[in-house]
Amino acid sequence: MALLAAHINDAAISLLNAGGVLYREPGFALLDDGHIVTGEVARASARLKPRSINDNFWTHLTTDRLKDSRFAHLSAADLVSSQMETLWSHASDGDQLVVAVPPGMSREQVALFLGIANELSIPIVGLCDAAVAATRREYQSAVPIHVDLGLHNATLSRLLQPSRVRFERMEMIEGAGVYSLASAWIRKISDCFVKQSRFDPLHTAETEQLLFDRLPAWLAQSTGNDSISMRVEYRGLDHEAEIETIDLIAAAGPVYQRIASQMRALVRAGENPAIQMTERAAAMPGLADMLRARVGGEVFLLEPGA
Repeated sequence: MALLAAHINDAAISLLNAGGVLYREPGFALLDDGHIVTGEVARASARLKPRSINDNFWTHLTTDRLKDSRFAHLSAADLVSSQMETLWSHASDGDQLVVAVPPGMSREQVALFLGIANELSIPIVGLCDAAVAATRREYQSAVPIHVDLGLHNATLSRLLQPSRVRFERMEMIEGAGVYSLASAWIRKISDCFVKQSRFDPLHTAETEQLLFDRLPAWLAQSTGNDSISMRVEYRGLDHEAEIETIDLIAAAGPVYQRIASQMRALVRAGENPAIQMTERAAAMPGLADMLRARVGGEVFLLEPGA
């Protein structure tokens, strides 16, 4: 028997044990030939079969029937159940689970989630706010603001640390998640290909999916580099383009501005913020620097899996 931990963030639904990650896949669902497939396999068809994809079932977790025509016989709870069943298949007999819950989940959604887990015979023995669970240190003379991104929303949690860390309040920024940012970056990258190689990767779903698949690696290359070299192969031909890191940051600027504005609303006059960023949030090019410049305080990057 082992005690496992799950983090319910639809950018990367995760299951971990003491040794590391057992499962980490995004909250995508694909309905193909009447069968539900979730996670990475579904994400790989997000731009190929957009009408067969649902990517907001964790955010809008209810038992109401979905409005998507192909999913009309299902509810968001059905899709969550399918992904949780896959997640728990990576556990062993007798394992128990503690869940880090995002602050955006309502009490009703948490209750529904627990009901789904009970139906799947997943023994949840504890729940904790995800921002509280991620906090690894005490910030002397500072107020911690925890920053994380889901698929569609960003969440900012103001924490208190008089003697132990606890949640105080949060702000959710809709349309500021990793998927929204990815869409902005894909449009900018596509413009670079059109201008530099006269190739439009958004012309076909296949090449649009290629951009979507390769974007994480390109974003990782932006760290410490002024520009990124990109290549896409299509129908036997190689197409190359280069994008300046500063242009990636500019493309994300409207979203970053909204996050910074909401964070300032969480910090009272005279307070010194300690901006605590998850690995996922810190991977967004230029976000940490903008928050430091616009909000003040110091930025602290959490380790992977925190």
